[in-house]
Amino acid sequence: MKFINSMEEFLEESNTIILKFYLHISAEEQMDRIGRRLSNERKKWKYDPSDTRDAQKLTAYQAVYESIFKTCNNIPWIIVPADAKWYRNLVVAETIVETLESLNLKFPNYSTQKPDSGQ
Repeated sequence: MKFINSMEEFLEESNTIILKFYLHISAEEQMDRIGRRLSNERKKWKYDPSDTRDAQKLTAYQAVYESIFKTCNNIPWIIVPADAKWYRNLVVAETIVETLESLNLKFPNYSTQKPDSGQ
């Protein structure tokens, strides 16, 4: 985890903007999605047997995530409820837009540049 914090510090010192999203899906929604992947012919391509194995390890994964949230927090995590995909997308998109707007970016003024001499 020290490596992650060091990397984040390096990126911040380089004026890199970092947004860290954790998309939180409830255990119930995760099982519903796995069930839909297995029962719907058009969604079977999304299913991987590891999905079911991983879902059974949810408690262990949550403990690891909690450790990461506490340890790798130079840059704050944005924990996004992700059961409803439309809401997940809205939160992520709004966060990105707000971040970009806060940078007050401007298009370069090319009219002040000298024309290319062709050489």
